[in-house]
Amino acid sequence: MLRAALENDDPRLIQGATCDPPPLPVTANYPVESAELFAYIGWQSEDLETVYEVDEYMSRCCFEVDQLLGKLAGCSPFLDWYDETPRAQMIAELLPEISAEIERRAEEPPPVRKLPKRKK
Repeated sequence: MLRAALENDDPRLIQGATCDPPPLPVTANYPVESAELFAYIGWQSEDLETVYEVDEYMSRCCFEVDQLLGKLAGCSPFLDWYDETPRAQMIAELLPEISAEIERRAEEPPPVRKLPKRKK
C-alpha cells in the first residue's frame, strides 16, 4: 500500500501536514482526504476515516517510534526529512528503503507468537 503510493506518486500522500483537512477540533469528524506518511498508513491500512482517527494513529506511531528509539521526539528527524525534502527526491530515496524492507519481511519467517498462559 505505501510502496504503491510512492510508486504512483499518489496525491493523497502529502508532505508538510498530518492530514487534510487539518486536525482541529472543528474538523475532527471530517473524512480524511489526504495524509502524511505515518497517517497515510493508518488511514489506508487500518480503515480509519476521520481526521480524529488518523491524527490519533499518527500520535501513537510517533510515540511508539520514540519508545523504540528511547528518545523523546525520536521520530522528528525522519519526519522533518520527509516533510522538507522535495517530493521527487523523497520518493526516489524512500521507495528503495520501503521495497527492501518489504522484501526482507517476505523472506523472514513469521514470528512465533506465544499464547498467554491460561489462568486456573
